[in-house]
Amino acid sequence: SLFRHSEESRSKISEKALSRYPHYKLIDPNGVEYVVVGINEFAKNLGVCPSSIRKMVGGIKPTWGKLKGWTGEII
Repeated sequence: SLFRHSEESRSKISEKALSRYPHYKLIDPNGVEYVVVGINEFAKNLGVCPSSIRKMVGGIKPTWGKLKGWTGEII
């Protein structure tokens, strides 16, 4: 028989795993805020490289492309 974690255990494991990733607050040009845990999936959905988002959050303001007008910070 396979050992299975309880729902509570799975939840705690997921929370601990998520806490290892940086949390980002990203704001699009229209002022809509996104709170993102890790950025790979978000970047993929937006059609940009995760490194572009990291640069933006690090203070390099995008002046062209899909991230023009976006701002963000690590929270």
